[in-house]
Amino acid sequence: MSLLLGRIETVRQRLLAGPALPAGAEAKVFAALSALGAFLVHPAPEPLPATLGMLDSDIEALKARHQITEAAAQAAFERVLSTIEDLEAMEAATPASVRDLAADKG
Repeated sequence: MSLLLGRIETVRQRLLAGPALPAGAEAKVFAALSALGAFLVHPAPEPLPATLGMLDSDIEALKARHQITEAAAQAAFERVLSTIEDLEAMEAATPASVRDLAADKG
């Protein structure tokens, strides 16, 4: 998680420290932080319990719930990566002179 937060923070510092803030930079930073927060509070899929003696229908229901939770957690993680990649793309599209000035300040 700290790697994801570090990526957001690095780009945030470069974008927000520059003399000319790209349009939408603040919104993209907040979107990335919001997506990360949503991922962090998302319930993680738990291991399936021992199923010895359970009905097949109960086992299938447990597996289905597990798969749904796992898919939702994966989707939340992909949203985080997508917002971070959008933020990094914005930073990469920022003129080099602005990035250099921001780096000199940091």
